[in-house]
Amino acid sequence: MPCLTVSAFVFVMPEYNYGFSAPLKNAIDYLYTEWQYKPVGFVSYGMASGGLRAVQVIKQVVTTLKMMPANEAVTVFLRGALDDAGELVPDPARDSAAEVMLDEVAWLSAALASLRVPA
Repeated sequence: MPCLTVSAFVFVMPEYNYGFSAPLKNAIDYLYTEWQYKPVGFVSYGMASGGLRAVQVIKQVVTTLKMMPANEAVTVFLRGALDDAGELVPDPARDSAAEVMLDEVAWLSAALASLRVPA
């Protein structure tokens, strides 16, 4: 079976009590070696802050694990992003933010490639 090599990550995460969730922290800690020298982008969501506070907290953690957080991100403020049925409303600005963030993650992945140990 061929080995899947991942050279970047995007975390989609809620804000939970001004931080990120415990299951995400557990995954980050468990896969310490797999994260090294790989960029990470963030899609965060929440009510008042859209998850921005959680992203700021997790950036400290991922840099300690030798990951490179992308500066660009996608922020979803749920109060304005959901319709009456609780469905996500399409938003061209959010789509544009995702494109910019993904472009940065791809650029960082190429820049960090020489630092990663082959699997």
